[in-house]
Amino acid sequence: MASRVQVSQVSGEDLHEFIRDHAEEVDGAWLCRASLIAYLRACGVENPKNLRTRLVKELTRQGLVERRNPRSRRLYILS
Repeated sequence: MASRVQVSQVSGEDLHEFIRDHAEEVDGAWLCRASLIAYLRACGVENPKNLRTRLVKELTRQGLVERRNPRSRRLYILS
């Protein structure tokens, strides 16, 4: 059985690094279409949706990413 990590072990910084590593340039903007849920599950997070929401809001407040459509998986990288 795989061990599960504590939620606190996946930070906004970790998620931002994942987003940047999986970004692609489209029409002059950098965006990430990779599944954040799959990444968090691979990190062993048991409830990835709640953590994804919290971390994306944190990154948005910091001005690092923007989700233009709340139902979309696309994240625009601002810095």
